[in-house]
Amino acid sequence: MDRVALELIKNLQVFDKENQYFIFVKPDEDHTAIEETENFKIVEIEGGLYPIWEQVKLPKVVKSYNCDVLHCTSNTAPLNAKIPLITTLHDVIFKEGSILSQLTTSASWYQKIGNLYRRLIVDAVVNKSHQIITVSNFEKQNISNVCGLDDSKIQTVHNGVNASFTTEISASKKDNVRKKYNLPNQFLLHIGNTDPRKNTARVLKAFNRYVNTLSKDTKLVLVGLDNTKLNIILKNLDLENELADKIVLTGYVSDKDLPVIFNLSEVFYFHHCEKVLEYRL
Repeated sequence: MDRVALELIKNLQVFDKENQYFIFVKPDEDHTAIEETENFKIVEIEGGLYPIWEQVKLPKVVKSYNCDVLHCTSNTAPLNAKIPLITTLHDVIFKEGSILSQLTTSASWYQKIGNLYRRLIVDAVVNKSHQIITVSNFEKQNISNVCGLDDSKIQTVHNGVNASFTTEISASKKDNVRKKYNLPNQFLLHIGNTDPRKNTARVLKAFNRYVNTLSKDTKLVLVGLDNTKLNIILKNLDLENELADKIVLTGYVSDKDLPVIFNLSEVFYFHHCEKVLEYRL
């Protein structure tokens, strides 16, 4: 979600030199990837827990800046904003199943609380919003069905591909990134997460079958997962002994290095049981 918002801002900075934009962020968020311009200003808002920040602090600051429209980019929005609201709703997976089932998953408590907050507030948010933006026609129909919205209120804006992922990369840069993250010569790539919806556990099970039947020498490179969380997942799958020496953890990967790692991989493995992604290339 952050990536979509970031790319939206960067492209608006190219195309719109007239309108004034205020980008409201929490102080603990990394917003160094965005540079202020003459008509784009970053505004830090203090505020503690995200629901308090969004529902209490954000509307007050928005009002003080006399904004004409508020665009919230991450599935939720303040319910007492006094100006027209646009909300980007990436999906409504957090509404599936019971609350109890969501609270007993293997997701972190941060993820569980976030999903609970979204679940409790999203119906009110979509009803208040003047326009809903989502990422695919599949999700447009899904949101319409789940939230009981007329699909005329929902606009599909397809995700794009950042130019950095299509730019030719020099051999020396590839070599430097390979050494920096201790990457093997041949590997599969997965962006990992403890949230069960991201299916990292399924990826590990599939990878175990792959190395046992096709290629024992291939490694799996995991971005976004630390050793403690990986060990918990492997233990739950009873795969500690089988995969411990076949997985490489990168730790934090910068935006400029991520396209290089994608380029170096044999395959990028994205496993999702439900979401249909649509890209316009």
